[in-house]
Amino acid sequence: MSHRQLTLPIRYQISVLWEMGLKKKEIAKRTGFHPSTIGRELKRNSREDVYEPERADKFAIYRRSEPRAYRKIDESLEDFIEASLELGDTPEQMSAYLLVVEGIKLSTQSIYNWINEPFKKRERLKKMLPRARASQRARNKKKTYIGKNEGNDRPSINDRPDLINDRSRVGDLEIDLIVGKNHKSNVLTICDRLSLYTMAAILPDQTAETVEKKLLELLLPYKDKIHSITSDNGSEFSNWKRITKALDCEYYFCNPYHSWERGTIENTNGIIRRSYPKKTDFNMVDEKEFQFRIDLMNFRLRKRIEFKTPDEVFHNRESIWTTTRKIAL
Repeated sequence: MSHRQLTLPIRYQISVLWEMGLKKKEIAKRTGFHPSTIGRELKRNSREDVYEPERADKFAIYRRSEPRAYRKIDESLEDFIEASLELGDTPEQMSAYLLVVEGIKLSTQSIYNWINEPFKKRERLKKMLPRARASQRARNKKKTYIGKNEGNDRPSINDRPDLINDRSRVGDLEIDLIVGKNHKSNVLTICDRLSLYTMAAILPDQTAETVEKKLLELLLPYKDKIHSITSDNGSEFSNWKRITKALDCEYYFCNPYHSWERGTIENTNGIIRRSYPKKTDFNMVDEKEFQFRIDLMNFRLRKRIEFKTPDEVFHNRESIWTTTRKIAL
């Protein structure tokens, strides 16, 4: 995304090309700007079809000197906001991205204000804003839990040490299943409590064996990083002893019906649900597209981790955005 500014020499170039009778698209091509930028510039600064470059430049300087609260969002930023909403980004993430990557200061509130302006074409964008979802599961939802005899020795989250509760290190994970349409498709989700790094995979069923196999497939490459796993009491996690042995980590179970004790994975599932709402048949979802959505989550700037990305925190490496910013400078 380019945010080049029109300068006085370029405005003179536009003036000459316009007087020669060239169309806006051709002027845009020759000057290296978007056709909409050229069209807006000519419309804003022409009198009786005569474009005035000096007048245009003076107005541009004046607009830049206005208080930032009154700066307008231009067309390139409008396109950026709309594309970001389609990808599931929040205005807060957009603001952080613009500052870190593009060096553009645009407050979160300014983005919200623009989206909420009373224009009909913005109604679609308002619906795309991420909203808080009800986290409480329906009381009548059918779910099989580990039986008393089967789970007498399962470690309780009440015994989980402060080192894990405080989110002081990478490698303490929360896991869950997202259930698809008619309970016939499932997604295993994994999220690191500190970095928010997410791994996920579509499963053919929710048996304990299938969950164990996929969980180990995803986590064994990071075995040296993994310290603990926390899950609910679903029977799909009944092979927890085999999992802890394979990963050499601790395992904890939440109290029944206490979803808030796994707030990190609940929030992660909510983000995934923005792209795949309830009643989605995950058997019909393209796996490459699904993994692309998960990758997007890991490369987004997140407020909880000081607007770093989950990928850089989990892997302890420089952010792709920081690298991009250095190259740009």
